[in-house]
Amino acid sequence: MDIFKKIIKYVDDYIFSGLLWSTSTKAAFYSLTILIIIATILSPPLGVQAWLLLIVSIYYQGVALPGVGYAGKQAEKAANLQGEMTRKLLQDTHDQSVADRTDIKESLGMLHDDNVKLDDIKNLLNEIASKLDTKNGG
Repeated sequence: MDIFKKIIKYVDDYIFSGLLWSTSTKAAFYSLTILIIIATILSPPLGVQAWLLLIVSIYYQGVALPGVGYAGKQAEKAANLQGEMTRKLLQDTHDQSVADRTDIKESLGMLHDDNVKLDDIKNLLNEIASKLDTKNGG
């Protein structure tokens, strides 16, 4: 059943992205306007209600649909840009974390080397102290 839902979602996305593109073009706006004008000339509305319905349909078909399509395109661009910015931020954060980890490992290695040197110096000082004690009769 899950594959069926995925297929339906893919088909819906394909159809609606095509509708979004086609209704947001200037060509769609002018085509709809010409069709409405031709229909109005061939069969003029009779009465106030018919004229109001015609004006409303002209508004929604000629202004709102291309506007909604355009807004959808802009929203898609903004979402893609935001996604790209987020991806870049995550990549930069990852790269900085890896660089910091490398620096910390190097610092720990140097500290270990310093500790070994300090242990050698401590042992040398202990030897010198014990030789001085034996020499002084200690």
